Amino acid sequence: MKTIFFIDGENFVYQLRDSLASRKLIRYRDELSRVNIRKLFENVLQDPGVRTASIRYYASKIHIIDKTPELKERTERYATDADAWKKVLEAQHVEYVEAGHLLVRDGKPCVECGHREPVLVEKGVDVTIATDMIRASGDNVRLVLLSSDGDLMPAVLESKRRGAELVYIGFRGVSNAALARTADKRHTITSKHAAAVLAPAPKKEKPVEQKKTHTEHRHAKQQSAPSVFTGSRLASMLPDMSPPVEQKPVVKPALKAAKKPKKTEDKA
Repeated sequence: MKTIFFIDGENFVYQLRDSLASRKLIRYRDELSRVNIRKLFENVLQDPGVRTASIRYYASKIHIIDKTPELKERTERYATDADAWKKVLEAQHVEYVEAGHLLVRDGKPCVECGHREPVLVEKGVDVTIATDMIRASGDNVRLVLLSSDGDLMPAVLESKRRGAELVYIGFRGVSNAALARTADKRHTITSKHAAAVLAPAPKKEKPVEQKKTHTEHRHAKQQSAPSVFTGSRLASMLPDMSPPVEQKPVVKPALKAAKKPKKTEDKA
């Protein structure tokens, strides 16, 4: 049986990151490059046939929006991240399909000032997924859908009508109940599944400290010496610039003459 995966990219990445972050295994989105996506699906479906299945990852085509400096900076950053992620997927033999585009919409107004922060919204990704699912459907075909978008329900029903087996995969707590009920089979990705296919973080190599020569040590010591001296140290190094103090002659007190004894007259 031919197996084709259809992944709603942004939804999948968001849920996968949250699943791993809940176990404190990663912090940032770019750390998802350590996830073996094909192995993840093989473990969830318990089917070694996933190794040769076709996996399609759908994401918006990023255009630089320069309406404001902030939007220009954000879309440029998104474009850079998308290119890096595309290379990660292609290295795992996952097809990266650019579908739809980004729209700028006003966000919710601030409760204090009323300012609406612009937000970027994907448009057209679900339509491309639905079209490709219907085209690929038929007898002896298994379609595996990863999305929480209920707008894909008509495509799921039409694919089943055309004879395809429909398998739905969602994340625990955020699956689309209607899609799960309609599918022939349903599976759930848990944080345990995600953790099992996460490669260890590469260790950062410490720079090798090279021994310095005697001359280098002396030069470093001279460079580390302070260039400004303050306080008593500075005072001891400077010449005395205070004006000379006029020396007044010391007047020694005159010695008092010794008192002569009074002469006493002899009384006759």
